[in-house]
Amino acid sequence: MLAVGSGGKTSPASAVATDDASKRCPDLIVESITLPSSPGYPAGTVLGSTPDQPRSYTFGAVIKNQGEGTDATKTFLNRMWINDVVLGDPRSPDFDQPISGGLAANTTKPVTSGSWTADTVTTATTKTIKVCADQPPLPPTFGTIQEAPPTGIPATGSNPAEDNNCLISPFAFTILPPLSVQLEASKASTNIYRNDYVVVDYKDLAKLRWIVGGNPTTCAGVAGTDLTDAVTPQSYDVSGNPFSLTNLLNKISFKYQLKCSR
Repeated sequence: MLAVGSGGKTSPASAVATDDASKRCPDLIVESITLPSSPGYPAGTVLGSTPDQPRSYTFGAVIKNQGEGTDATKTFLNRMWINDVVLGDPRSPDFDQPISGGLAANTTKPVTSGSWTADTVTTATTKTIKVCADQPPLPPTFGTIQEAPPTGIPATGSNPAEDNNCLISPFAFTILPPLSVQLEASKASTNIYRNDYVVVDYKDLAKLRWIVGGNPTTCAGVAGTDLTDAVTPQSYDVSGNPFSLTNLLNKISFKYQLKCSR
């Protein structure tokens, strides 16, 4: 802006510096978040880990520049959090999902998190994910890219182009405990159950039981086995005495198979 002095001449000494209202800068946002899933489940539903089977997943996001293009020489980061815990391994070169080479005006670029290992849970557990473009540095220090809305840099107050970098709600996902079914046997005289083998004499009574985990909604014996009825979807004892002397005289092999679902 130029100030007009006496005689209609411009006076550089009295010029006032102001923000150019027509100046345009980048405006980075998180356009969308992609949630993982386990086979057979919708997006946002995953199976939890078990002590002998950890389960790992990745998350995705789309970063959009709805302003002018970013400087191609600058790399900016895009951080993800799960329940406010930073997602990823800080030792990884791709930690914080960097974008390099610039992001042109009105274009997008996908980013993918590092591997995340699901918790071990006994009931359905909900967690939230948050993604922020051009962070870190974290507020109140703004990121690597100087941003402004398309109409220019505001002279006072907060910068809405820096305030819109994060996408949080409604991005929640659910961890389910995996279904598990285990058949155990015991000598009636000891009431000690094992899942590998039990030695019984003909005079002993043997007992069987199912141990069911993961809160299934239905369980039933599989056709063609020695257990074919529908049963309650919880742990329970097998009725009768399959290893009685009478049964063993007529049959050497017994097959039990239980199928549960939810």
